[in-house]
Amino acid sequence: MEKNKPITFIHLMNNFSGSPNVLATVAREMHARGIHTTLLSSFNNRGFLSGVPSDKRINIGYTFHKNRLMRALALLKFQVLGALKVVQLQKNEIVYINTILPFLPALAAYMRGIKVVYHIHEAYASMGVFQKICFWAAEKSSSKIICVSQYVKDHLNENAAKKAVVVYNALDASFTDKIRKKVEQTAKTVLMVSSAREYKGIFEFCKLASALSQYRFVLVCDAGEAEIRSIFPQELRDIPNLVIHPAQIDLHPFYAQSDLILNLSNPKLIVETFGLTILEGMYYALPAIVPPVGGITELVDEGENGLKIDVNDFEKLKNGVFFILENSENYRRMSESALSKTAKFNREVQLQKIINEIF
Repeated sequence: MEKNKPITFIHLMNNFSGSPNVLATVAREMHARGIHTTLLSSFNNRGFLSGVPSDKRINIGYTFHKNRLMRALALLKFQVLGALKVVQLQKNEIVYINTILPFLPALAAYMRGIKVVYHIHEAYASMGVFQKICFWAAEKSSSKIICVSQYVKDHLNENAAKKAVVVYNALDASFTDKIRKKVEQTAKTVLMVSSAREYKGIFEFCKLASALSQYRFVLVCDAGEAEIRSIFPQELRDIPNLVIHPAQIDLHPFYAQSDLILNLSNPKLIVETFGLTILEGMYYALPAIVPPVGGITELVDEGENGLKIDVNDFEKLKNGVFFILENSENYRRMSESALSKTAKFNREVQLQKIINEIF
């Protein structure tokens, strides 16, 4: 019976970002159902996959390098070693590729006659050679493609789209079971959880804190203390109403102490295909401000549970934060709408859709 087939989950960068978080939910559920699971990732890094139970774990070391040559060599090592592991699998197994990046293991599985399921989190308005290779491999090797948003599916070519289905990300019970009561703060708090990349709007967040001194701003970066010190100059770290935290395993205290959540990704540089931290914030009834393009817009109904504002329009962004936080009746309505919106991303429903695609 196909539902007893072993599954090997492959993911490049184990960290505390959205895509390994989603995979952790899927892999944990498969293991709980008694399916033999193997996790193949860069377990030299701490991340959401680190604590996921599995029958087998394969570590292929990978470190993100700022130097392009070093980064390319590290990626090549992961691809080759991952492919060598895949060719040792039996033909009755299933390979589950998370993100488009592990393209060589996917092609190796395809050539071995092993079923390949892709979970795609990325979409590009224009692609370089590497991205084209990755998407070609996904189209060629996959039996099924799971897209995290309609935006992602709309950016697939015609052949890939025919075997694709949209399954929105959902939060694992390990998150929803720990939701705690909101904690009242003396100052209204604006939260952003983000990678420590400039295109994520981290400096605009600091600028907002400086411009809106009546509010408390909290930035949680997927980075260590040393990296934070190297990225943020002292004058930004010294902004009185701004606190910058390193990567956190438990984000619940931050959501519970916040009133508004932001995603300030620059749409000129990157398009968000979903927004898992925005969804997490919605479970705490936090209204959101998100970019006006991409899959992340599918979480926010304009003026209902948040606003869609381009980070490049700083005045509009500043006014948006003020608009949400300063009108108590407006805030109450948006907060209630944010919480009710979470029903669209029901964990059991989304997981069942994924299971149907895998098997």
